[in-house]
Amino acid sequence: MMCIILLLINLTSCVCGTFVVNVTQTSYQAEENHNITLEWMFTTKTGSSLHSLYIYCQLLTDLRASGLFRLHGGVEVPESQDEQFTGRVQCDKDVLREGRVRLHVSRLRTDDSGLYMCEVSTHYGGSAAICRLNVTAAADEPRPQRPTESPQPEDWVMIVFVVSLIPTALVNERLPPAGGSARLFTAQQDTAIVNMVLENNAITLKQIQRKVIEDQVVFQTINSVSLSTLDRVLRHNAVRMKQVYRVLFERNSARVKELRHDYVQGSPISSTHTLLHL
Repeated sequence: MMCIILLLINLTSCVCGTFVVNVTQTSYQAEENHNITLEWMFTTKTGSSLHSLYIYCQLLTDLRASGLFRLHGGVEVPESQDEQFTGRVQCDKDVLREGRVRLHVSRLRTDDSGLYMCEVSTHYGGSAAICRLNVTAAADEPRPQRPTESPQPEDWVMIVFVVSLIPTALVNERLPPAGGSARLFTAQQDTAIVNMVLENNAITLKQIQRKVIEDQVVFQTINSVSLSTLDRVLRHNAVRMKQVYRVLFERNSARVKELRHDYVQGSPISSTHTLLHL
């Protein structure tokens, strides 16, 4: 970028006499894959010929300078054009005699963004001018959105009614299964069994069986109950109990005390196996 600034300062100081090159627009904004027209104006002189006209337009970026268009003695020089712009730049030669450099750039790309400098030289003077082009990426095509239907007032009443009824039906009443033997527990007794598990998730089926038989307040009509029946009640209410296992644990053995002492003294632990036993 520093090189570009120095180049611009040098060009500005090289304006000869009253010969001036101006831009019709200092900044351009376009979208990728679209077309754009860049235009500069320069001072003309009566009786001048295109054979004495020399034009060089290029793109200046932080990385490099790329040739856009060159006219040498009124003749276009396509070899000077950078491959980035091959087949995408056309000059309107009909307006050159009017003092206009008009370049049509098609199928824009995002790397076309940058400063565009046009240098014009004639036998009666020379100068240059710069404009900026910013090319943005093409926006993705928006997907059609389905219109959302707002519920009618009667629909809202139905929603509230159903939601309020579901908890009541689950808590207050459970329908007996069709067919088979009669239910052993009432809905209240089912809830009491579920609460036993919720209060102590590590409780066993045998402990639940003992509590049911001993409780003559809630389960006054129950004298015996099988473990499979209790398991079926819990499954019906989607309640799962933890699986509790008894494992040996050497809490105060000599080996544990030694490891504990080494840990306090800052000694490194020898292996992962030792950590697992701690």
